[in-house]
Amino acid sequence: MMADTEGRPIQAPAGSERGSPVSPTSAVRRHLGVVLAAALLAVGTPIVVLGGNVAAVEVTAARFVTSARVDRPQATVGQSVAVTASVKSERARRALIDLEIYDQAGRKVFQQFWNSQSFTAGQTRTFTAAWATGGLAAGSYSVKVGVFAVDWRSMIHWNDRAADVALVTSAPPTTTRPPTATTTTIAATTTTTRPPITTTTVAATTTTTRPPATTTTTRPPVTTTTTRPPVTTTTTSAPAPARFATLPVGAALPTGAQCAVRVRAAVEIRPENATANNTRGSRANANSNTSWSGFNRVDGDFVGTTDQIIQWAACKWGIDEDIVRAQVIKESYWYQSANGDNGESWGLGQVRDTYHQSAFQYAVNARTSSAYNLDYTYASWRACYEGNYTWLNTVERNGTYAAGDVWGCVGLWFSGRWYVNNDAYLNQVGDSVRWHYNNKTWLTPTFVNG
Repeated sequence: MMADTEGRPIQAPAGSERGSPVSPTSAVRRHLGVVLAAALLAVGTPIVVLGGNVAAVEVTAARFVTSARVDRPQATVGQSVAVTASVKSERARRALIDLEIYDQAGRKVFQQFWNSQSFTAGQTRTFTAAWATGGLAAGSYSVKVGVFAVDWRSMIHWNDRAADVALVTSAPPTTTRPPTATTTTIAATTTTTRPPITTTTVAATTTTTRPPATTTTTRPPVTTTTTRPPVTTTTTSAPAPARFATLPVGAALPTGAQCAVRVRAAVEIRPENATANNTRGSRANANSNTSWSGFNRVDGDFVGTTDQIIQWAACKWGIDEDIVRAQVIKESYWYQSANGDNGESWGLGQVRDTYHQSAFQYAVNARTSSAYNLDYTYASWRACYEGNYTWLNTVERNGTYAAGDVWGCVGLWFSGRWYVNNDAYLNQVGDSVRWHYNNKTWLTPTFVNG
């Protein structure tokens, strides 16, 4: 998104409007590596080499030589594994280096890439990523290395099995259960005692004497037991809503802390975001943008999965959470590592450092923290939605800017003008914010595995 140094969006120069730096089309292009791997291997030369104690496959093709190594052949689920790609270029050039990890079912579980990397002729460079394995299943995983033209323009080289690593589960904890106490209640018992029959014989006369029958009833004493349940104290937080919707202009916005307890559980589909997703801000790095008082609320004080961070930002700034999901697909395909606009725009919301300098003034910022990135992005949306940008009516525009236009403010983030040069961004079939919103792209297998 573009804006001047005072926080006011400005129009991008002709031809420089920003689309998604990692669009679905780009994702499909990256996956061509899997489809074309056999062809590349046919012209390349795979050689098994040793990296420490882990065998790797070295592939030579298209004037690149690649391999990979891991710091351990076997790791316990939850451990971090250091994965290093080795890339040699036979000639001087720039390239994008792509490192991906797949499970045994062929699903991608990790990706990190380094765009626009320089090589001198014959130079070998290494690229190391920390793979967080929490939440993954035990099994075999394959490391793949790709070389692409800068900005994913074309694939140059693919190593489909640069290294392998096995994940195992730790021994399950032993749980000792105390013996179960059993209480048996015996009902009252009636006991009847009969003395033996006595027979006396006298002079051929038989006399039978039967004492009267005696009945003795033994009753246990009546015991009364009063059981009082333990006192239980329950603290109830505000229940998580079914979904976060757009709040009207002038509404009282919830705090970040209130939203943190309302966020619903969500699985992580972008494990690559782990570090940035767990980088929490605080009031110590509250944003200093003075163009609207609400920017002071920006602090990035939340950690969670990528979808939970999306929910949190939607809650905090009162915007439909599905609009956020859709716009973040268009901006970054949900990758915090996305870096577009010639290296100027960063993260999930693609915050542009040249125009939003206040979003990068602390160590926790729109580049290092996923929560801070979306906190700032949707503070900017709310500033527009509240009617703060009246200057939009003094520059090129289509229609009159006014408070309360959800989609106009979504488009403003891209073009810096009111319904100018953002129609495709908002409405293009197949890859636009509205299209992703209407089709719930974030639920599709292609996106989830992308």
